[in-house]
Amino acid sequence: MYVRTISRKNKDGSTTTYVQLAHNVRDPQSGFARAQVLYNFGRADSLDLGAIRRLVRSLCRFISPEDALEAQGSTPALRFIKSAPLGGAYLLRHLWERLGLQTVLAKALQKRDFSFTVEWAIFAMVANRALAPDSKRGVEEWVSEDVSLGNPEPISLQHLYRAMDFLLEHEESIQKEVFFATADLFNLEVDLLFFDTTTTYAECEEEDDLRRYGHSKDSRPDRPQIVIGLAVTKEGLPVRCWVLPGNTADMTTVERVKSDLRGWKLSRCIWVMDRGMSSEANRIVLQKAGGHYILGEKLRDSQAAHKEALSFQGRYQKVRENLEVKEIVVGDGERRRRFVLVYNPEQAKKDQATREKTLKRIDLPDRHPPAKKRPSIPKRENKPLDRLSEIYTALVLGTGDYVRKNGFQTVLIGLSGGIDSALTAAIAVDALGKKGVVGVAMPSQYSSKESLEDAKKLAENLGIRFFTIPITDVFHAYLKTLSPSFKGLKPNVTEENIQARIRGNILMALSNKFGWLVLTTGNKSEMSVGYCTLYGDMAGGFAVLKDVPKTLVYELTKSRNKQEGKNLIPKRVFIKPPSAELRPNQKDEDSLPPYSTLDPILQAYVEEDKGLEEIVKMGFKENMIKEVIRLVDLNEYKRRQSPPGVKITHRALGKDRRLPITNRYRNF
Repeated sequence: MYVRTISRKNKDGSTTTYVQLAHNVRDPQSGFARAQVLYNFGRADSLDLGAIRRLVRSLCRFISPEDALEAQGSTPALRFIKSAPLGGAYLLRHLWERLGLQTVLAKALQKRDFSFTVEWAIFAMVANRALAPDSKRGVEEWVSEDVSLGNPEPISLQHLYRAMDFLLEHEESIQKEVFFATADLFNLEVDLLFFDTTTTYAECEEEDDLRRYGHSKDSRPDRPQIVIGLAVTKEGLPVRCWVLPGNTADMTTVERVKSDLRGWKLSRCIWVMDRGMSSEANRIVLQKAGGHYILGEKLRDSQAAHKEALSFQGRYQKVRENLEVKEIVVGDGERRRRFVLVYNPEQAKKDQATREKTLKRIDLPDRHPPAKKRPSIPKRENKPLDRLSEIYTALVLGTGDYVRKNGFQTVLIGLSGGIDSALTAAIAVDALGKKGVVGVAMPSQYSSKESLEDAKKLAENLGIRFFTIPITDVFHAYLKTLSPSFKGLKPNVTEENIQARIRGNILMALSNKFGWLVLTTGNKSEMSVGYCTLYGDMAGGFAVLKDVPKTLVYELTKSRNKQEGKNLIPKRVFIKPPSAELRPNQKDEDSLPPYSTLDPILQAYVEEDKGLEEIVKMGFKENMIKEVIRLVDLNEYKRRQSPPGVKITHRALGKDRRLPITNRYRNF
């Protein structure tokens, strides 16, 4: 697209030039380009130059400032360097100075000698939080590239961190000065002071003095919490904030808050708090020195004062369309308490309708049964389940019953990326729903990338909560601690079992902290020959696959995917060789026969009580059979310490096959 001029010769011999906006198009017949006129600006000697200038300026919005200067014919001596927004920062800076914040900070900086302007570093962080919230590193780039603050010297990342340290050191005095500066500017009269807390969480798993596991108000109990308290005026202007450890209870904050504001000359104000802060001790704290308070109360409990308040006769006074109140005084003297009962007529009608619907759904026993005979329940056609569906349904029913009847709502599963944990998770979701299942991956230096990807993909497919807790650092700490005792000894199964026990410890810690029941993922084949670790992968409250052989695990998993109509359990889980991934390139077949061989031997020996000679006749090698039998008999002590599980075969490990824990009997 371009601007062109054309000339035409008039009859009198003169020439007229016209200005046009055109672009070239391909002529479909000739195949050559020809000019197509988009707009005629008119004769060159009578152009509307003002309109053309406006058009040029409008088009310049879509090109770089440097190109715009060139397009507008600016002098070559003027070179564009950069542009940055000024408006928001300009307004904030003037408000900053109007509040006298630079004076407040200068007063706190009197006895400190910084090589940079701390006040501008703090203002940069405040402006960024208001205009384009980002991290400290992001603030550094924002100040230098994206905004015009007016700072007299560059602000680096270390300046921001040192400014934060300074703020932390002078937290109380600066907050006090800032509040009173704001109060003077807005002519505030602080008669009501609202206080409440909330929580945020840190994206880490480790605790410290501040980040602690506790009650989460934003539904992230799997992360360390930080409690934030804020006191504001009735206009919503902040008075002071508090940052508290994540396990701080609301009930314990009142005394500290009142104490921290003791020197602020706010004694005449009335404190307003919700029912989370209401207790006898806190009421005493708030009443000290003639203090007053308004506390939310849940009156429908067993407290005598609450019962008396609710039983008080009297009319409600209408305050507004949907709000009526009634004032009640309970007790005498200093111990008397004043209640203001709040009643919402509209909400009361909704509650009544909800109660009536609930009562209709309740099947109450009829004191006087009707004379007429109740109609018989029609017979339902029950189609028999196939073998795999019947087994899977039994596992789902048994798992759900055990969890719910023992008072648990949520289960925790260690997801390794293998087929056993995948099937366990699928059964748990079908038994309890996706909200009742949590998965955790605990990769080590020997865990493959594919295993972690498969664990994440499984959690996404099932829709369960999932998080990752690496154990490599913990494992190395164990090895370092034990290195003096293990000096001169080669690594063996000990180092492998340490990893399993680290994972078991983490699962039980999460169980203790959140009240989750740990489901173990070991199958019957592994439990039979002791291919499991005490206090490691055996740690938990319920063993879903305890009576399910490994080959049956594969069958059930494929059947579940077929039922879903898609790969609910990732396809790669079926393909990769079974491995505990406790050492480089480890495979289950390094220690055991292939499961296609192991499971028939175990079925013959454990479930069918066949002896060595009978199993040999089945076509298996004698030495292999002897080794399997030896492992089964040797590991009875492990099985006695395993959690209970669902029984699906006619002879399960445990009470169906009772042997002495220790014996020297060998039948060969």
